[in-house]
Amino acid sequence: MQEATDLHCALAFKTLIDSFKTNGITQFQSDVDFGEGGLFVTWKKKGRDGTYGLRGCIGCFNTLPLKEGIVQYAIVAGKEDPRFPPMKEREVADLQLNVPTGGDARARMEHRRYAQGTA
Repeated sequence: MQEATDLHCALAFKTLIDSFKTNGITQFQSDVDFGEGGLFVTWKKKGRDGTYGLRGCIGCFNTLPLKEGIVQYAIVAGKEDPRFPPMKEREVADLQLNVPTGGDARARMEHRRYAQGTA
């Protein structure tokens, strides 16, 4: 089973951010094998009280290529979750991302850390 990493999170953030600019699929250069497994992409947004609440989520337990799955699910969770209006670009700065894969590990990253390039 593949464990989630900061690289998985960085791909999800880049994909979502690029989707506001290009309205298309992101180009992400990496020689890393992202692996396969079940996947969930969960966006949480920081509220006025400083806590994070659900902003969008999608996932499945079926085995799929994680790189392609993250690219697809980052956009679907952010813009197509029927429980929420489509995400706006201005919300990205307040986002936190959880990407649990089929492994036991859960990678989590706040936009601030992604923007600083510490992923």
